[in-house]
Amino acid sequence: MDDSNPARHNVSTLVAMEQFERYYAIVSEWSQISETKLLSFPQIEHAWALFKPHFYTQPSDFTSAAIVLSVFVPVFFVYRSLTKAFGLRLGKLFGLKLKDAAKFSESLLFFVTYTSFFIISATTAIHDGYMFNPVEVYTDNTNISFWAYFVMYAELSHYITSLILMFSDVRNKHKDIPIMLTHHIITLSLMTMAFVGKGQYKLFLQTIAFHDFTDIFLEGSKLVHYMVGDPLSGIPFVMFAASFAYTRIYMLPKHIFLPITQYGNALNDGDMFLHKAFVGFFWGLYTLHLAWMWMIIRMCWGIVKGTVRGDIRSDGEGERVKGKKVQA
Repeated sequence: MDDSNPARHNVSTLVAMEQFERYYAIVSEWSQISETKLLSFPQIEHAWALFKPHFYTQPSDFTSAAIVLSVFVPVFFVYRSLTKAFGLRLGKLFGLKLKDAAKFSESLLFFVTYTSFFIISATTAIHDGYMFNPVEVYTDNTNISFWAYFVMYAELSHYITSLILMFSDVRNKHKDIPIMLTHHIITLSLMTMAFVGKGQYKLFLQTIAFHDFTDIFLEGSKLVHYMVGDPLSGIPFVMFAASFAYTRIYMLPKHIFLPITQYGNALNDGDMFLHKAFVGFFWGLYTLHLAWMWMIIRMCWGIVKGTVRGDIRSDGEGERVKGKKVQA
């Protein structure tokens, strides 16, 4: 039978969606059981009753957003510290030197973080029916699930803490630190506008899903690099390069940047909140993605030639020709 047969494709899609719905039902059941058990403690039930009205933030409710972030940001600082401490200990168990163990712990932190963000945001967007659907993204922003709110607050907290700690992390000597700083500022601005503007929550979630997917493979390649070494670390790096080109260079413009640029106002009842600012920031972000894509292409070419090992952005690793490091 011809694989391009539309009927066969539809059957495959239905089977995949049935499997996804079963997976989502199991996760939802676990979530409900956990919530029931937690709320069985009077202190937790009372705290959640006070916190809940602020957690389910309505558009332009800056006070509630600030209250929730005042809880999430410190928790995220603790999460970062604990995960990095665990990663440092794990790196030492693998026999890594202190400097490499510190880099390993950073990669572990970001691998766990971006994997969690992607799974929650993509699962929510697919289940609620607005993944790959620019029109649906802008409809009914009042019925947002708990996990959608959770990942939005977590992502905001992640970028706030990353921006604060950027110059104290082990990656502060990367050659692309100016691009990274600009990226964090632009991304944080976009998320803030989408979150507290006119409730562009679905836009927020879909952007997270596209954006964070590639970093899973990037951090995975670094973990493999420190645990196993080359050339096996090249496998997840190739997956990173391919996913970056597909999701950030192709899918983000197709499903988010271009629809907002051309139809942002029309999709928002004739008046999109800060439409021109959204367009400017989105295409600024895309410019940074193109700059990173050029670095990735250079690195891939260096790997093919055998002149690159590790991370081209790092002063401690990077591009080497005949055993000598070359400044990029």
